[in-house]
Amino acid sequence: MLSGMIRLTFLPALLSFVLASQLGAAEEPPTAQEYHNQARRQEGDPTRGAKIFADARALCAQCHTTDSSSSRAGPDLQAARDKFSRDDLI
Repeated sequence: MLSGMIRLTFLPALLSFVLASQLGAAEEPPTAQEYHNQARRQEGDPTRGAKIFADARALCAQCHTTDSSSSRAGPDLQAARDKFSRDDLI
């Protein structure tokens, strides 16, 4: 019985090791500075930004508006580009 338990506990660790060695180690997520630098090098995409803003997973639209109505808890973002530089917004 103990031999079977050892095999069951060892198997997931072995599979993880084999998969990690074959797939390569997972990359570290970018640092805040790396993300900022990458975002500054790219042009904005208003269509994509609107989709992200409205996506329920992003949660932006739950607090913010973009139509100057300020009907939510967060500030309206309609004039954000007039008040802040692109660098500030990134």
